[in-house]
Amino acid sequence: MNHSELSRFTHAELSNFTQEELAMIPADLLRKVLDDDRPLPPSIVKKVQELCNELPGNAPKPKKLESFKDAFEVVIKIGTYIKLAKELSEMFSPKLQALFEQIETHFR
Repeated sequence: MNHSELSRFTHAELSNFTQEELAMIPADLLRKVLDDDRPLPPSIVKKVQELCNELPGNAPKPKKLESFKDAFEVVIKIGTYIKLAKELSEMFSPKLQALFEQIETHFR
């Protein structure tokens, strides 16, 4: 679970779980607790169930590539970003190296 999900529980409620269990996604945690037939207060089980029922509010919707042209455009964009990253690293590398050398001389 992430911080937002964990913050819904009190410290006492969280102490019913191991660290390994708290790292699980809510659906897996619920399945494990129910499979183990562990005696947990109904309020804790209900909170975990509520987390399982929530849908992410701002989940990005994947763009459907409907044609070869759409897929090709994505590949071209990726290639452009890679080329730009390479050019930026080449452009800034000497400047960064000089900056690091200058900083290093101040600490000698």
